[in-house]
Amino acid sequence: MIPLQILKELNLNLTEREINEFYRLINQQPEWMELSWARAAADRVEFDERFGCRKGDAVIAAHAESLTATAIVSENRQFLRAIKDLEINILTAADALARLA
Repeated sequence: MIPLQILKELNLNLTEREINEFYRLINQQPEWMELSWARAAADRVEFDERFGCRKGDAVIAAHAESLTATAIVSENRQFLRAIKDLEINILTAADALARLA
């Protein structure tokens, strides 16, 4: 599942060619990739921000919680470190690919 916050960040940080390639890949894998255009719960975002999460990270954490995700793929080593006892595994892309293999 790719939540709205990630889609926003990708659109800000990827070139037009890269974003087109991203959506092409998504469309090729509909059985295991899904886009979510739903907004994260504002109260949960505020809760995570109070514990030191940056706004974007708090939004992603709220999405993950609402989707009962077991893992988040991120290359950001500081991602969600402010949240203690997080029940979601933070995986690098290499780790996630290894799990899929």
